[in-house]
Amino acid sequence: MDRENIKNELISEVEKLLNQSKYKTRRAQGLDKLSAMADHVGMADTFAKEMTNKLNEILVKHKVDFKENEKEEFTQFLKPTIEALMSRYLRN
Repeated sequence: MDRENIKNELISEVEKLLNQSKYKTRRAQGLDKLSAMADHVGMADTFAKEMTNKLNEILVKHKVDFKENEKEEFTQFLKPTIEALMSRYLRN
């Protein structure tokens, strides 16, 4: 599978995660919002793990197997996308 297609599928899957109510803080107000935002930032590690799991699921589903040098190249290719998705999570 083409790495661009993998990236697009990952974005699609992560957007589904972002739309889950457990990742939203917009509804809270006042002190409740502050508490919700603190909890939200505290869950960033969990969200990052879920993104990694989604990527692994996609790679397994499409039987993608990297050689060692390809793994690093693919990681660098995905890095801006992962950073953008994490940033979006933190702003959600």
